[in-house]
Amino acid sequence: MDETVRAVIIGAGPAGAAAAMYLKRAGLEPLLLEKAEPGGLLHEANLVENYPGFPEGVAGKELASKIAAQLHRLDVRLERAVAERVETIGQAFETQTDDGNYTSEAVIIATGTKPKKAYVSGIETIEGKRLFYGVSSLPQDGIGEKRVTILGGGDAAFDYAINLSDKGGLVTILTRSEPTCLPLLAERAHERRVKVFVGCTATAFAARPNGVAITCMNDEGLREIASDYVIVAHGREPQLDILDPTLRGKMVTDYPPRTEIPGLFLAGDVVRGKNRQAAIAAGDGILAAMMIDRYFKNGGDKHEGNR
Repeated sequence: MDETVRAVIIGAGPAGAAAAMYLKRAGLEPLLLEKAEPGGLLHEANLVENYPGFPEGVAGKELASKIAAQLHRLDVRLERAVAERVETIGQAFETQTDDGNYTSEAVIIATGTKPKKAYVSGIETIEGKRLFYGVSSLPQDGIGEKRVTILGGGDAAFDYAINLSDKGGLVTILTRSEPTCLPLLAERAHERRVKVFVGCTATAFAARPNGVAITCMNDEGLREIASDYVIVAHGREPQLDILDPTLRGKMVTDYPPRTEIPGLFLAGDVVRGKNRQAAIAAGDGILAAMMIDRYFKNGGDKHEGNR
């Protein structure tokens, strides 16, 4: 099915959802594309404590659910589809998905980030079975009493550890250097008796009948850790694979969500580097939507729409 719409938004995390809400209320009837459930990485977050309006904090999944409910209440058109490519056709954009193509005057790329892959001997034997890149990918039933080893020392690694510990998991963190997470996350992990091995690098994985054996290297030499599951939290990188290479080569991101390509905007984690926060992403989405509104009101003027 091919269709023409005014604006396409790819990704229904906080950035894409906020943009869609603004454009819907402005009467511009955006099309929001999302391959999974709205909320993006909020589904991975244990507790969001710095999003305004929630004095006690809010569970990531709960905030994602509220975003989905708000999109539904505003009657935003949300299509479950995988965006595969965005390219230009004359002055317009074509967004190709696994369920049809959409031509539009403007596009907001709010695809977020993807995890950095681990390159460890034997990983191919357990990836997608015993090794995952987030907590939402784990089997959700029976996590209690399961041994989970997390590779990484940042906020995500410790947030995952707290989340899984609260569900009864027996969690170990392997970090190659001193943890870089927020001190309060380290304190909470310690309170839950999460084991943290500093200066420990995974060098090999081996599948076992009931789990996985992790070979680690530290100052004392090699050691082996038995685990039911492994989560890799080695950081994330922008998810821009869907953009045609000619578009990627022309982008300017000194003032997100602007790019130098008229009608194309980048919003949220996809362009924010390490400054990945739900509140920042939501603000980016609203700003991108305001720019699109101006862009349309000025007849697609490239100078007015992208500043």
